[in-house]
Amino acid sequence: MQEDYLAESKGLYVRKAESLTGRKVPFIMGMDCSEVPSIEASRASVHEVAYRDFNGQEADVFQVLKQAGITDIRVRIWNDPRDIKGRTYGGGNCDCANAVYIAARCKAAGLGIIPGFHFSDFWADPAKQKVPKAWRGKSVSETEQLIYEYTRETLLAIQATGVHITAVQIGNETTGGLVGVYMKWKTSCRYLSAAARAVREVTGQVSRGGAKIAVHLTNAVYGIKWAADKFAKYHLDYDVFGVSWYPYYASHGTFANLKEEFRSIHEAYGKEAMILETAYAFTHEDLDGCGSTILEVPNELSVPEQCRAMQDIIQGMADLGDWGLGICYWGGTWISASNSMDGSKNRALCKKYGCGWATSYAHSYDKDADDGGSQVDNQAFFLPDGTPLSSLKVFSLVYAGGTT
Repeated sequence: MQEDYLAESKGLYVRKAESLTGRKVPFIMGMDCSEVPSIEASRASVHEVAYRDFNGQEADVFQVLKQAGITDIRVRIWNDPRDIKGRTYGGGNCDCANAVYIAARCKAAGLGIIPGFHFSDFWADPAKQKVPKAWRGKSVSETEQLIYEYTRETLLAIQATGVHITAVQIGNETTGGLVGVYMKWKTSCRYLSAAARAVREVTGQVSRGGAKIAVHLTNAVYGIKWAADKFAKYHLDYDVFGVSWYPYYASHGTFANLKEEFRSIHEAYGKEAMILETAYAFTHEDLDGCGSTILEVPNELSVPEQCRAMQDIIQGMADLGDWGLGICYWGGTWISASNSMDGSKNRALCKKYGCGWATSYAHSYDKDADDGGSQVDNQAFFLPDGTPLSSLKVFSLVYAGGTT
């Protein structure tokens, strides 16, 4: 099966993205790799290779990504993703310690980092912005101070590794609200402003090499400029308007619509634009026996289509000009817990090492958390045995064109 995926991508030509040349601002080719340490721990426990290079040899995945043209690693950060007995909620065990460990790996590989704060103990999205356990019952003023302190302390720990902090994402898919506050934008902007203040204090102003501050929303088909209007009304300090945009979801709209939304925000407020999450699967198959979130989508899924989708997305963002800051692929390294289709085995490993979407221990915090495997291994750029797909090379080849 794995040989079939490698065979179908041979000879795939990548177009050169002309609008990437002559830019005054570097184009960010990011990837979220938050779960890598937990996958490596799971694979080590069953004496299997986690990741390989393009020659099939065991390798540091961050070095492989650097070689393939990735410039920055996005890492999600949860406050305390464990229950009262210290058992992991899963999802990659994405606390501050995990972020600092990844930052050190990024520094060694010559990659920048984009910390992404959820300000929650587990997954945050438009419909789910849960208050961290330690912040429950706090007033707005107290929460505001806690956000500032937490952001500052976490960034100082990341910065101590020597890694370059390219940007900082404050909040995750905050279309509906933040930290238990829904559709109350004055309060949400107070919280976001507290985080932004910490970013400026730790990293400095952008004009002096400091990190850019990115907000993060989704569901552009319904319009997102209204959020930029709210941010302006409440004087939020930020540089980049970021979104999640996946080709599979109707709620995300067309790419043409997204570009128009970005353009209206830029023209009104001068903000840069970035796709902070995107992905495209290479197969409809479930690769770990635990199910996947994008098996029944109508899109054609293959290694060539994965590559072409990324070409189009990169080209579209580059066409915006220097204010089209870049893209960040989501789940590109999230392979299964082991090189096996045995769902029971993989679920057990995920529960022990936290390398799946969620564990049953997460139900004490989020009763709707999906227990199981990676859920997105069919949209990764690596096969279950850790071999990289040729489509991973798209990030470097768009600069010069070429054949994978």
